[in-house]
Amino acid sequence: MSVKAYIVSDVSVDLDRGAVVVFADTPGHAKAAADLPFTVFTDRRAKRAPELDQYAVRGGPTKEDLRQHGWWFECEHENCYDRVESDCGGVVNGHVYCDGHLPLYREAPEARPRGS
Repeated sequence: MSVKAYIVSDVSVDLDRGAVVVFADTPGHAKAAADLPFTVFTDRRAKRAPELDQYAVRGGPTKEDLRQHGWWFECEHENCYDRVESDCGGVVNGHVYCDGHLPLYREAPEARPRGS
């Protein structure tokens, strides 16, 4: 049996907030395997995401992959937290930044510590 992609999240929050992608053979296994701190199995939901199945062979989707599938992230620049969707900002070295902070990390990402 091949693994399938599931979006697992806490039932008390919106599905698009704090969710993770898990590859498993059943929704129950996906819920059990999800790295969701502060939630227990019974407070998790697993929604099938066949559009993400293609990423199982490489260990999962990148943040840029997820942005192309309509996901959004908060800017990872210290104390920013702006919502970054697929039509704004970008991803540098696996970190998502808003339009305002993206140039800082594109110029010299390896030399600039997080938040400066």
